[in-house]
Amino acid sequence: MANPSFEHHRKLEPEMIRKTSVALAVAAGLFGVAAASAPAFAGANDGKVELGEFVLWDNSSYSGPIRDLAGGQGTGLDNYAGNGNFINTSTSIDDHANSIANYVQGYGLKAYTGSNLTGTAVTVLAFGLYNTNTSYAYVDLGALDNTLSSHKYD
Repeated sequence: MANPSFEHHRKLEPEMIRKTSVALAVAAGLFGVAAASAPAFAGANDGKVELGEFVLWDNSSYSGPIRDLAGGQGTGLDNYAGNGNFINTSTSIDDHANSIANYVQGYGLKAYTGSNLTGTAVTVLAFGLYNTNTSYAYVDLGALDNTLSSHKYD
């Protein structure tokens, strides 16, 4: 099963992230502001694949229109129906995803074929994790293509 690396979709520059963190810490010190370590939050629903998101693609092999949803512990979307389309399309995300990936570090999720977290579930691991039968990304949902209707993070 092929897994997309985050770098495949969007190049992150670790050195730039470190430099930005140092610059923010210095600025906070200059202005007497307490600096807290926090992850960068994704710009959900902007059509960009970013850390901190659960991404659904309309086509298999991570292709076609996408929908990027913010994610994390305790978050989810109980019912895809009426809750949005793939970016720049009129196609509802309900019952139309063919490939998915979880770009949230440290939290897995379950995606369900029914609304309100019912029906058959596919387990999606935290970003970057996979084993023989379970992964953080699925190039093709097989029998579950075009059936997902809800999800929730563990």
